[in-house]
Amino acid sequence: ETFEEREIHVVVCDERLSDGSYHDVLALTRDSKPQIQFILLLCTGGQEEYSEAIRLGVTDVVRPPLHPTDIELALIHALRHKQALMYAVAGKA
Repeated sequence: ETFEEREIHVVVCDERLSDGSYHDVLALTRDSKPQIQFILLLCTGGQEEYSEAIRLGVTDVVRPPLHPTDIELALIHALRHKQALMYAVAGKA
């Protein structure tokens, strides 16, 4: 089963990956399934990196110290954002 075949609603990604950065995952996500919400774990970046992530299409950014409720709230926000987009598209149809 490939990424394109799976029903994925939210991607949670660290800013740094062993084989690249979140930019690569975000680009793949936006190119193949733009409706997927994207949460970034931004541990080292400052305000400039935060702003860049939002400009690139990240749905939400979570920063340390990380608490389970931070992730939970980001997931709720992402799913509500997806639902609002679905309603907006349905309303235009």
